[in-house]
Amino acid sequence: MNFTSPSLTSATSATLSAAGVATKLAVVTEPYGVASGTAFTTQPVIYVEDASGNLVSSATGTVSATLASGSGVLTNAAANVVNGVARFTSLTFTGTGTFAVTFSSSGLTSAQSVSLYEVGTGTHLVISTEPSGSIAGLPLVLQPVVRVEDIYGNVVTAYNAPVTASIDYGTGTLSNYTAIAVNGVATFTSLAVNGASGSVALLFQGAGVAAAVSSVFSLSVGPATQLVVAPPYVVSSSSGVAAKNPPVVKIEDVAGNVVTTYTGTVSAILTSGAGVLSGGTATLVNGVATFSALSITGAIGSYQLRFSVAGFETSTAVTFELAGAPAKLVFSVAPSTSVASDATLSAQPVIEVVDSSGYLVGSAGGTVKVTMSPSTGTPLGASVNVVNGVATFSALALDAKVGTYTLTFTSSILTTPLTARVQVLVGSPVKLVMATPPAPNTLSGQNLAVQPVLKLVDAYGNVVSTSGTAQVALTNASPASGTGAGTTLQHNQATLANGVAHFSGLSLKGATGPVKVTFSAGGLSTTTTLFIRAASFFAPLRVGFAPYTGYLSAPAKRQILAFATRMASKPRIMVVGYAPYNVPLALFRARQAAAVLATRLKAIFLIRYDTLTRLNEVFLEGQ
Repeated sequence: MNFTSPSLTSATSATLSAAGVATKLAVVTEPYGVASGTAFTTQPVIYVEDASGNLVSSATGTVSATLASGSGVLTNAAANVVNGVARFTSLTFTGTGTFAVTFSSSGLTSAQSVSLYEVGTGTHLVISTEPSGSIAGLPLVLQPVVRVEDIYGNVVTAYNAPVTASIDYGTGTLSNYTAIAVNGVATFTSLAVNGASGSVALLFQGAGVAAAVSSVFSLSVGPATQLVVAPPYVVSSSSGVAAKNPPVVKIEDVAGNVVTTYTGTVSAILTSGAGVLSGGTATLVNGVATFSALSITGAIGSYQLRFSVAGFETSTAVTFELAGAPAKLVFSVAPSTSVASDATLSAQPVIEVVDSSGYLVGSAGGTVKVTMSPSTGTPLGASVNVVNGVATFSALALDAKVGTYTLTFTSSILTTPLTARVQVLVGSPVKLVMATPPAPNTLSGQNLAVQPVLKLVDAYGNVVSTSGTAQVALTNASPASGTGAGTTLQHNQATLANGVAHFSGLSLKGATGPVKVTFSAGGLSTTTTLFIRAASFFAPLRVGFAPYTGYLSAPAKRQILAFATRMASKPRIMVVGYAPYNVPLALFRARQAAAVLATRLKAIFLIRYDTLTRLNEVFLEGQ
């Protein structure tokens, strides 16, 4: 529009558009931020427009939202039109997958949103900022940022768990390798790769989502910043003799990486002690200088050394000890005071060869061996070489019964031993043994005449104090056929107390023949064979005797014969002969008696004359 007036300059208005009749809807602000069952984080705004796209501010009414595609439900899906604008406030989608929304109003052309995605459960990690290299040991120049996404690539803002980095390619170790995801994004701040320079790739992992691998990036070694001494910081030798464990000096960058390209000559400086240095320089090779010829000529005692090269000096001093002749052994690490039988000592002894003043004799060699007393056990791993005056044990163990022992350490170059006291404790159970074997023969359904006693023992036979249950079970391959088929056990369990189980009332019921059984306790087992015998096997058996009668008086002979006759009449007791107290059993004519009676006897028993008054000692069951 143009405005004019006489004698005045005219004026022109801005271009104006007159809205026509409302004809359509337009999406001005798209809905965004979809999570099933939760209102859109960005709510849609809809304009009522005329055919030319002008806002019809006079328009009123209601705009409704419906699904144009996809599956699910829209709620809070209507908004009033005010001055031609419909602003939704709580529009919510409940469903999964991709969808679109149609906005409609009576008499107007509808409008449709862009395609939308419902943010689902996190399925994978995505590296949105790749890590980039730096000096090894220092924080990465570009710290990684990792997103948690669903299958559609949406950031899962509900994921707030740790994301952890590890080495996927290359070598080294990581520090500050965990970041907590906040609203689905894990941002690392101080992640560093420690180790040698080279190429590295990182693996990022989070709970319940697929991992992501970074691109390969490079680590480098920085410029030299420090000269350091490698451990040990104490070396020893004799006056004028180079140490067998010489000092080693390295040139490093700020992160502790050896600068292999640095060259130069390192000098040793005597800072304490009055002595003469020899071999006091060493050349850096790949960043390392070894003082293999370094020696000090002087009095017995301790000297202090530092090292320098081109403006760098070590901050740590090296102690150089000059020792006299080897005089004794001392513990630098004492052995454990207790150990389980057959187990290695948790504190393995380290023994030094020292002079009379206590200085380590670094030139000493030879061996150190261990013996133990009482000698009822065996030390294992009991001999080591002395290296640079030090004997380091690594596998010393004591295979012995429970008790207290003295360990004696002796050197091949010294006469005075070193001792320590160690208590051997019960070890772990490794075997189930029969302290009292069961009677091998029995009648079906009757208790075994000798009930078994089991023990859990360690490798040396010490009883292991363990509680639980011991039991015996049939171990025939087929319980329905074959030898021992149909056999049953009665009272086949016993209480295991302090490592010992006493069975009571154990019996077998079944057909005549051998039965294989397995006793078990504490996860261990042992197997034996028992026999169900016919009643005739246990019938009283009177036998003839071929006694050795030398050195016996007539009354003694009569006593033995009466006793043997009485025993022979007992069920399951078969007395074949005797041996007098003062005659070795080997002289007894048992083999002759056995040959005569082999067709009738199940066993041959020898009865010593001095045991006749201890009846319980000769009631032995037939075999």
